Amino acid sequence: MTLDAFFNPSSIAVVGASDDPDNLAGIIFQGLKAGGFEKPVYPVNPRHATVGGVPCWPSVLSLPAKPELSIIATPAPTVPAILREHAAAGIRHAIIVSAGFSESGEEGARLEDDVRAIARENWMRVIGPNCLGVYSPSTGIDTLFVPRDRIQRGGRGSVSVVSQSGAFMSCLIDLAAHEGIGIARAVNFGNRVDVSEIDLIDYMADDPETGVIALYLESVEEGGRFVEAASRASRKKPVIAFKAGKRGAAVAAARSHTGAIVGRYETYRAAFRKAGVIEVGTFEEFVDAAKAFAWSEPAGGRRILVVTNGGGFGVAAADALLERGLTLPPLTDQQERRFKAVFPPFYTVANPFDLTGSTCDEDYSRVIGPLLSSGAYDAALVIALTGVKRVTEKMADVLALARAEGGRPVVAVSVGGAFTQYAKRIWESRRVPVYPSPERAAQALAALAARGEIVSRPARPLPSVSPFDGEEEARAAIRDVREAGRSAMLEDEAKDFVHVLGFSAPDHFTAQDADEAVRAANTLTYSVALKVLSPDIPHKTDAGGVRLGQKTSEDVRRSYGEMMETVARRAPDARIHGVLVEQMADPGLELIVGGIRDPQFGPVVMFGLGGVFAEALKDVAFRLAPLAKEEALEMIQEIRGAELLKGFRGSPPVDANAVAGTICRLGDLLTAFEDVAEIEFNPLLAYPDAPPMIADVRVVLS
Repeated sequence: MTLDAFFNPSSIAVVGASDDPDNLAGIIFQGLKAGGFEKPVYPVNPRHATVGGVPCWPSVLSLPAKPELSIIATPAPTVPAILREHAAAGIRHAIIVSAGFSESGEEGARLEDDVRAIARENWMRVIGPNCLGVYSPSTGIDTLFVPRDRIQRGGRGSVSVVSQSGAFMSCLIDLAAHEGIGIARAVNFGNRVDVSEIDLIDYMADDPETGVIALYLESVEEGGRFVEAASRASRKKPVIAFKAGKRGAAVAAARSHTGAIVGRYETYRAAFRKAGVIEVGTFEEFVDAAKAFAWSEPAGGRRILVVTNGGGFGVAAADALLERGLTLPPLTDQQERRFKAVFPPFYTVANPFDLTGSTCDEDYSRVIGPLLSSGAYDAALVIALTGVKRVTEKMADVLALARAEGGRPVVAVSVGGAFTQYAKRIWESRRVPVYPSPERAAQALAALAARGEIVSRPARPLPSVSPFDGEEEARAAIRDVREAGRSAMLEDEAKDFVHVLGFSAPDHFTAQDADEAVRAANTLTYSVALKVLSPDIPHKTDAGGVRLGQKTSEDVRRSYGEMMETVARRAPDARIHGVLVEQMADPGLELIVGGIRDPQFGPVVMFGLGGVFAEALKDVAFRLAPLAKEEALEMIQEIRGAELLKGFRGSPPVDANAVAGTICRLGDLLTAFEDVAEIEFNPLLAYPDAPPMIADVRVVLS
């Protein structure tokens, strides 16, 4: 069933309306009039004969015509009965503004369950409860029960807001009006008893009035469907998201580095990347990005031209751009000669291009347009401080013309008080985004560049999971662990598990005493490693349960005894299942590849530098599985330590394609084996010309 009736209904009933100035339904009734809704609006309230000078009806069953949309703002306990009347009247769309449902406790949750059941039984679409509802200026729909003199509504535009928070949405609408950013649609979906953010994203993706989708989210209920909907939408128009509640409870497990690092926020970030959603970190960035996307095309790259009349602000802009992964290509020798021939010698002909306080509107025009047209830059950041007398309101034309000539985005920065704000309004009348600081302008350009990369990226179909040759043997290993009453594999079990699935791990044996350890070591090539096997010791090194580089049988015997004594002292209650005797792997670059199973989004894969650095430095990247090879390579490039994989201080580069293949295959494993809640290769040893080797592995079952 379409959602059109929420935004452009043929008629509306407002249930609970009265002339009481504090009555929410009455405020909504008056707001529909003030917003310009010209179609029939029926107040419904059995206690009143008229509301706002028009007849008031006792129930929706008594209305002279069936409304296409109903807005309900009555006490929560009354809502289920009212909704049943709606079903009997054939009304199929309702916005329940009323609070007092699941957000208020057990009784409210029961009421909400009743509402959900009634809606489903009668094929009704419901927004809410506990919401502000819908704002659609083009059709005059305004269910916001906040005063217009306190929350400005603004004009029509292209930005559509989907918000889990009513306060966030109302403040955004108010600020957007102040900034001159027009709104297409705005929806606060509240407790989403029926209509969810997923439904609304799907609707906005196809809505011709919506040019930008702006999401405020605290949570999603169906992660897979969210990614699918957001992916479809982002292929058509920019989707930006502000995720609140970033540092809530971590995903369960946390018996490995991966489990300790991957929290809910990291999972959301991975979902946003998968879907082509551009994430913003603050309310300011949310508004700034919305303005940039509403008025500018995406940037075709990350090469930025900076033109300023204040040297210090130009330097600050350069810093801000570089910090956000943008670049500032220098002018060519030819360009430098040309500009130096026509400008005073105290102008800085470079990038940033400093026109100094002696500049004028025309100087900006002589620089920005020609340089953008040269093809050397993908966008321009223009700092125009209005304290300079010859920088005037005409900069609006200069900036708009430069954008038109260059065919690339232009954003401006102007810092100051009353006159600056006056100039800003004039400049923005030409739909040139103006920001109050270089940092905010740089962030907006970073968003435009990210959108350009999303647009230019070939569509990636959902990767398929290739079958594993050893799948049956691997599933049998899982059953054995469960039958043993454990949820985590011992290291020997884990290495056998991944080995049969095609991953590389060192040869190994299990020993129950020193003699067996020596015999096992003698069948391998020295040197060897000894590792205690215990379900009660997740981090063996901390318990003294690891001995590396044993080169002789005498070393093995002596280290076995010393290790077992240390473990007994440090972990006296631990159950010991023997000792792993394993071939030492050749030295390589230590990496970590891990994954967990998120309750909303499913398998999540992590990559970073190995050992303790992963947890200590948090230099890691995340993606949802299954993932394509290109996504895995992006993960490798994303970490700050990426240069180490390319070769550092004389060391050869490792095989990044082989590492990416391991990342993808681990994602396949998590996807195919739903019993695996958590898996980690740490360290994973990477080499220049050999497959990565798993030095240590942790497998936790659900």
